[in-house]
Amino acid sequence: QQQQPQPQHPNPNFGFPQSSSRGQGVSGSDLQLVEEETCRLVQNLGAFRADQFTLPGAFRAHYNYTGPECWSQIANLQQQQQQQEQQSSSQQQPQPLLDAFVDFVGTGGTFVGISKYLKEQTNSKIQCHVVEPRSCRILDPSASNNNNNNNNNENHKIQGGGYSKRLEELPLFHHPEILQGTTTIPHNNNHHYLIDGYLSVSDDEAIQTSRLLAITEGIFGGFSSGANVAAAAQLLKHHPEDIQSVLVIICDSGLKYLSTDLYVT
Repeated sequence: QQQQPQPQHPNPNFGFPQSSSRGQGVSGSDLQLVEEETCRLVQNLGAFRADQFTLPGAFRAHYNYTGPECWSQIANLQQQQQQQEQQSSSQQQPQPLLDAFVDFVGTGGTFVGISKYLKEQTNSKIQCHVVEPRSCRILDPSASNNNNNNNNNENHKIQGGGYSKRLEELPLFHHPEILQGTTTIPHNNNHHYLIDGYLSVSDDEAIQTSRLLAITEGIFGGFSSGANVAAAAQLLKHHPEDIQSVLVIICDSGLKYLSTDLYVT
């Protein structure tokens, strides 16, 4: 029996048009529209609002669980390394447990929760760096104070952060549980005890690193996952003597981005 030819989709990208506008992130103005509609629904329906920008659960989850889990896994790796060195009679100095943590900031919950936990560990000298889109460097005071409009481009492609919100507009950084026992100045953009530095990543760097993770490591992540790994690579490249191990978070699966130019070209 002669086989019938399979129908071909008119668009080789499975119906998703090729467009350079695909993959645009959520801007601060977008969030303002969401805020207005959410307030309306909460008032009209008497609904509970799971507000990840303000509710302390957004950082408690990472302070109580993600941070300890990462620390435990790293400690296990160090223990294995020490056992291998003992077996080989190596006289090399043991590698530090962890040198740095980098995170692409959206609400700040992940960065705040993990950073606070890491800095509370014994003799901790771990550097915690905020990651931002290169075209929307709002949290970095050295960039946000120079009145350069190129540093406030909301139309970057790295979804999950870069919302054009300044540090004082991110409540989780200034929650009493976070500030307890510190000398931080909560509403001064030039200082926060959890932030040791700022890193920026371009759209292309985040996209290419995400693709590289999928191809070489089998890690299927999104835009911000690529941004985190790209930022970590910056630290390792530019500070080889001080930083040799960096913790990053793979924020979510790449499944949500199959229709964007993260995985469709």
